[in-house]
Amino acid sequence: MRLPGPKTTMAVQRVTETADGLGGVTESWSTIANIEGVLSAGGNTTARFVGREKMIHGKSTVLSSLIFYCDVPEGITITEKDRMYYNSMAYDIVFVYNPGNMNHHLEISLFEAQ
Repeated sequence: MRLPGPKTTMAVQRVTETADGLGGVTESWSTIANIEGVLSAGGNTTARFVGREKMIHGKSTVLSSLIFYCDVPEGITITEKDRMYYNSMAYDIVFVYNPGNMNHHLEISLFEAQ
């Protein structure tokens, strides 16, 4: 993939659940892959981020909406149940888009994890 901009490596993390011995579960995130790509501001992502707004100083705002462009990784499938981690920040994956289902690259919509 030849996208303009500096390359960034983000960790793809997947949650695992383990029994806590008291009838509940404990969730922990582990890195399943490190992927290189281009991290970009979200642009016009209104449809992708509906319902992710927060009230800040009386104004509805979407925080840290980003898109990560990367080649389709071999051996793993990235879904909305995963998250991405970069520079001490966790980002929920809101949408994974494979343009034209051509398996050329992915456009992963991210939202700052809460």
